[in-house]
Amino acid sequence: MKKMSILAVVGLAASVAGAAQFTPGNLVVLRVGDGAAALSNAAQRVFLDEYTPAGTLVQSIAMPTTLDGNNRRFALSGTATSEGTLTRSADGRFLTLGGYDADPGTASIASSTTANVNRVVGRVGFSGDVDTSTAITDAFSGNNIRGVVSNDGSQFWMTGGNSGIRYIDFGGGPTTQINTGAASNNTNTRVLNIFNGQLYVAAAQNNFVGVSTVGTGLPTTSGETTSFVFPTGTGSSPYDFYFADANTVYVADDSAGLNGIQRWVFDGSDWTRDAIYNSGLLEGARIRQLTGTRDDTGAVILYATTVNTGGSSNIVSIVDAGATPTFTIIATADANTVFRGIDFSPIPAPGTAALMGMGLVVASRRRR
Repeated sequence: MKKMSILAVVGLAASVAGAAQFTPGNLVVLRVGDGAAALSNAAQRVFLDEYTPAGTLVQSIAMPTTLDGNNRRFALSGTATSEGTLTRSADGRFLTLGGYDADPGTASIASSTTANVNRVVGRVGFSGDVDTSTAITDAFSGNNIRGVVSNDGSQFWMTGGNSGIRYIDFGGGPTTQINTGAASNNTNTRVLNIFNGQLYVAAAQNNFVGVSTVGTGLPTTSGETTSFVFPTGTGSSPYDFYFADANTVYVADDSAGLNGIQRWVFDGSDWTRDAIYNSGLLEGARIRQLTGTRDDTGAVILYATTVNTGGSSNIVSIVDAGATPTFTIIATADANTVFRGIDFSPIPAPGTAALMGMGLVVASRRRR
């Protein structure tokens, strides 16, 4: 038994030594474009860029541009800024994202039909292993796929510009529209998150403007209703959101009037928006994607991506420690590229860290 265990450890060390492992605690940002030409509505190359929290680039992982076994191609539109949400699975082991099975340069990719251009789920593990084998053949036709969330990398919930909230198992097959209950059949949804075993969604269509629960727990069948956690109000435009705890939620809002990050708090009876942190120092910036954690003092640290006037893009951070926080730019995208989704790097499977000699401290994140 001892000899087998030692061989297993040696084998594991050898297998990960040449891989593009992530460093736990770092940030991962979805980047659209390789910088070779101006972005357009055609399909663009996609990369996952790993940064330290201070903004130092560690590595870039390219999503596939050719078919390879069961793996599909993975591309996004260069101009559809609602696409490209990046989410860490609830168990922390995977990053998930949604895109198009298309060659770079495919024209008007977001309006393509699913019959001609399958939508695809991307799943990326701690060792940098990319899986794009989960194809979507029956949803989001003629419109965007925006994001994907997962509990453990085997089940996926998806959002897009039509088709509602969809569920699919790893490996593909027919999808299920989850939100088909009365007054909940909203087909234009933005960002999904999982917090404490519950599925949540942000949307801004008709009267469905705010953050809502989707059914109970992690539903996989149709007929589920959505119920407001809180509506964000007339004129708001909610996208990504981060649960700092059960009573504190931060919401990225890219509307002209409320542009920035809203803080919502629960007093035991009602949810109230008690702060708006505006990105005014970044002229013309819009914030759509964010994630967060807490430091050793308990202060919330938020990281977000911006899309700026003129097409530039930044990673910014703020520390919510009581006083009105100041946005700090920690990285800027190169010319002809743009940042979209952001989250923390995946972590190894349970038990793996000890074998690798790694001491990991996993802070509280939004996806858990």
